[in-house]
Amino acid sequence: MCINDFDGLIFIDELDLHLHPEWQVKIYKALKQILPKAQFFTSTHSPHIIQVAKPREIIPLTFDKNNDIVLSEIPNKEYGFQGWTVEEILTDVMGMGETRTSYYLSKIDEFNQSIEDENFEKARDCFRVIDAMLHPQNVLRKILKIQIAGEGQND
Repeated sequence: MCINDFDGLIFIDELDLHLHPEWQVKIYKALKQILPKAQFFTSTHSPHIIQVAKPREIIPLTFDKNNDIVLSEIPNKEYGFQGWTVEEILTDVMGMGETRTSYYLSKIDEFNQSIEDENFEKARDCFRVIDAMLHPQNVLRKILKIQIAGEGQND
């Protein structure tokens, strides 16, 4: 019997465990190519694998308000989660509450409150910290700069 003729069940717990995100997608695709007739049952905590899986291959489980395990609906049954970002999958599919650090969120809150209070000096101080934390190409930087630049414009 050739490996690609195997038509049984294969169970893999945490398919993504210890793999670089690029390799998570590669192992998923390679297994399907090597064993095209096999049926895989895998668990994963990888949004990367969820992104590339076909909708019929995903069984998203979550907890309901009674803490019972229930099946979640897949919003797009044709394309699954292929157009979703990793963060969207982490929060909306995998139930992660927040993807950013509490310190970052506190600085954003402090910045917003400073703008609301028209304390633009404090807003500029907060911006300097946020600016140093953000990814170099994050568009939020421009939005925050515009808010600071608008100081006193509404008088």
